[in-house]
Amino acid sequence: MELSEFVSGNRKNTVLNRLFFKWEERVNGVFRPQSLDTVYRIIRKREQIMFEDDIQFYRSGQGLELLRECREHAQERVKGLGKKEVIVLVHPLCAHMDSVEMTDYMRKDLVRYEEGLRVLLNSPEVRERFDFVLVEMPESYAARTSGWVEEGDIGDVVFTGLHSGELLEPTQILNERDMYFLGGYLERCLSATKDELDPSGNAKFVRDLSLRSPQDVEGLVDSFLLYFPPFNFPEENSVHSSELY
Repeated sequence: MELSEFVSGNRKNTVLNRLFFKWEERVNGVFRPQSLDTVYRIIRKREQIMFEDDIQFYRSGQGLELLRECREHAQERVKGLGKKEVIVLVHPLCAHMDSVEMTDYMRKDLVRYEEGLRVLLNSPEVRERFDFVLVEMPESYAARTSGWVEEGDIGDVVFTGLHSGELLEPTQILNERDMYFLGGYLERCLSATKDELDPSGNAKFVRDLSLRSPQDVEGLVDSFLLYFPPFNFPEENSVHSSELY
């Protein structure tokens, strides 16, 4: 899968897939560009902030229409699952869609993440061994990651609420499969989705491709957007991406 087309420096969240151009106002409305000062205020007040992540939004009206269009697009293009092992990409471009004003440190970490993701997704060994499942918000799917599905590399798509790891519909597609989770954010959407899809707790995180939210990084010295290991992953619950190919 080619990442550059979907992440190349565009921080204004323009919908890149022409099939979803009608949703650009919605996408830009929920992924508003934010300065670092705004991020700090959100962090300080996060217990009072209410994101529009209620799954009821997708049960009727505009939300249901968006979800239906995304679901139909995915169902027509996914290749299905046939392998025992699955890499689950949870909100993989969340750091790009968040549109936070970035410091040089943030940009370097984002490049590091993009490069690691690119190597993993394009490795012949990985593609031979694993299927890919995309777990995505309808808004992010419409804007960016629907393009990955059109390339024919995604086995299935599961949709969540906005800024939420809560699945919009129950699924059993990953039952009896060995799962490896990556994306964003740890202790938030990524972890919540893993809990839903992996109630037994047997799945593993890909620790060098699992991002932490800027809301959860203590201190915020120089405003870290992404926090790579050392993160306190128990070894039995995680792997490094290099172990997958």
